[in-house]
Amino acid sequence: MAYSNNNVCDHLSLGLCPCTTTTTIETKFLNSSNKKRKLKQQATDDRATKKKTKKKKRCNDDIGRNWGYSTKLMLYDDPWKVKKVLEKSDVDHSSRLLLDKNLVEDLMLPVLSVNAAKEIQMKIWDIDTKSMHSLKLKRWGSGSYVLIDGWVRDFVARRGLQKGDEIGLHWDRYNRHFNFTVFQIFKPIKIDK
Repeated sequence: MAYSNNNVCDHLSLGLCPCTTTTTIETKFLNSSNKKRKLKQQATDDRATKKKTKKKKRCNDDIGRNWGYSTKLMLYDDPWKVKKVLEKSDVDHSSRLLLDKNLVEDLMLPVLSVNAAKEIQMKIWDIDTKSMHSLKLKRWGSGSYVLIDGWVRDFVARRGLQKGDEIGLHWDRYNRHFNFTVFQIFKPIKIDK
């Protein structure tokens, strides 16, 4: 709704306002100044469009970098990127936790600031029991990665882990160590005959 008050209008429009009365001379002046304004606005819009396309290209290039954050809006981003359902070999006498090669190379090695060393000493905080542990991340000749030197003692035996349990690791960038948790404890269903 627009109204006039001492020839001042609060009507939002570009060009001639329907609320005020203007003379022929004022109309010519307004029309010529409106044309200039429109030309200036069009030039500004063209420049802004070019800048936006440049920014979009630059932004798309940045997404490929491993900076650890994104400018995309997300409702929830699960920090527990390294998850595993334990296999029999992870909890038996093999004394090691086998980790996916891609997860280690993409998510663990970059935060440890190493490329592909043979062995890396890692600190791991068990957030469920509030205890710190030290394990070695080792690369086997086959290219696979394992956590050894205390895996069975500090995690399997102490926490009572079994085949089918789901665990997770995530990097705590403030304390500079990995956090460990047990997500789901596997409970087999007993069927009575």
